[in-house]
Amino acid sequence: MEGRHQYRSLDHEPTQRQLEILSLVKEGYANKQIGIIFDMPENTIKAHLRIVMERLGAVDRTSAVIMAIRQGYLPLGIDRATGKQLDDFKAMKKASRIKG
Repeated sequence: MEGRHQYRSLDHEPTQRQLEILSLVKEGYANKQIGIIFDMPENTIKAHLRIVMERLGAVDRTSAVIMAIRQGYLPLGIDRATGKQLDDFKAMKKASRIKG
């Protein structure tokens, strides 16, 4: 295969960087803001998102986050009272009722 795609990993798992970017997408950050955080051009962030969407079978940023959560790559959220990751909807619902 010729061109830039010849170096793309054959592994279909998202990379750590891609998951870090998706985590920020999950928190509501725009591509430009994520680029500033990682000191990368916005186009590089977009490229990471395109690749991770392809790997997860997602059609957009939002579905990529949802699929990453469902596939266990990202936690649903963090319990503010304990700091623990919430990995299922029941735990998240319960934690949201606790006033901190």
